[in-house]
Amino acid sequence: MVRRQAVHLGDVVSTFHILKKYFAGGGFPYVKSVTALGPYTVTFSFSEPFSPALGQVGQQVITPAHVWSKVPNPVKYTNPNPVGTGPFTQITSFAPQAYVLGKNPHYWQPGKPHFAGIRYPAYSPGSENEAIVQGTVDWGDAYLPNVAKTYTDKNPKDFHYWFAKTGGTIPLVLNTTMAPFNDVVVRKPRAWPSTVRRTSSPSTGPIRPRATRPGSARPRTGSIRPWPARTTGPRRTSPRRTRCSPPPATKWALTGSG
Repeated sequence: MVRRQAVHLGDVVSTFHILKKYFAGGGFPYVKSVTALGPYTVTFSFSEPFSPALGQVGQQVITPAHVWSKVPNPVKYTNPNPVGTGPFTQITSFAPQAYVLGKNPHYWQPGKPHFAGIRYPAYSPGSENEAIVQGTVDWGDAYLPNVAKTYTDKNPKDFHYWFAKTGGTIPLVLNTTMAPFNDVVVRKPRAWPSTVRRTSSPSTGPIRPRATRPGSARPRTGSIRPWPARTTGPRRTSPRRTRCSPPPATKWALTGSG
């Protein structure tokens, strides 16, 4: 799993060309064409306006053109010797309950990474939380209710958590083939801020925390600190709930439609 050729824009163009030709667009039906302009610029042409495309396209793993351009049928290709450019590319051991990803001996930053590898154990949702709380893993991404009490207070020196500033979009999808959601008058107010409920407390932290995210924080290092408490407004020691009344437009739309 080692790459011995430099990454170039042809890899990007080739990747999306293969996806479009062999994998029905590879999940990017809105990408009409991909063109390399100069040594550092790639232009994506879309068939329609689609703002989420920036995040989706940016997450696509780029394949090396010097390998995949010679594959006669990418759909059936098992890629027995994958090529990687990241700091950890060597699978040194693999078992049902854990695998170890060793460092790339040809990494582009000499002397890095500073440790030999990363061990990824397999946990069920319940046992994963227990392993994090017991300190048997160095980092994790999990749901820990009241993270300060259940996690950091047990070892304030080494246990820390981090909250991402951004997160995935959570959509509200309605079945528009069934009443009452087949009525646009009913659906439209759902897009308005009819009810807002917030549950948080500066003293305990948010209710749904994330312990730490792989590659961004390591609870044992002490380099990541808890998300700072809110400084505006009076401090509260109990969860705060705020409910807003439906805007007049929402009441009018629903009342007017019966």
